[in-house]
Amino acid sequence: MVHHGKARHTFPMRKLSVALVSAVLCTMSFAGCGTDFTDGVNVPMPSETSVAGTPRYITYDTFSADPQAYTGTKHVLFFTADWCAECLATDVAYRKDPSLIPDDVTLIRTDFDLYENIRQLYEVTIQHTFVQIDGSGTMIKRWAASNPESLTKGLMR
Repeated sequence: MVHHGKARHTFPMRKLSVALVSAVLCTMSFAGCGTDFTDGVNVPMPSETSVAGTPRYITYDTFSADPQAYTGTKHVLFFTADWCAECLATDVAYRKDPSLIPDDVTLIRTDFDLYENIRQLYEVTIQHTFVQIDGSGTMIKRWAASNPESLTKGLMR
């Protein structure tokens, strides 16, 4: 379009606005904004989940700070991701009911994205994977599972 001898470019503001709003909404949905995977249940953080004062479900940070505190139990890493619905459902189940974790097990919540080096060490390629390790950190077995009952089943194999 020419206006007074100069080229005048019109910019489609309406299309830009629609695209910008769409991008923001899409980003929010992928980030999980407004999504409550705990069904409104206020569950304690994994480092606080215990039965009779003995921690059963702890974070990897808690475990790595003092692994000797968990001697005498089977150590099982649970690789989970905040963006994985199956992981979150299993995580909430363990926090709400730590009796789902066998008495002789310390379940270690390990963030799939944050601990990439640990994930690579145990060749974990998908979230919601369990890895049983011995006291020196050597893998005993690994299995993928999508529900709390799979922990016990995997340990019995």
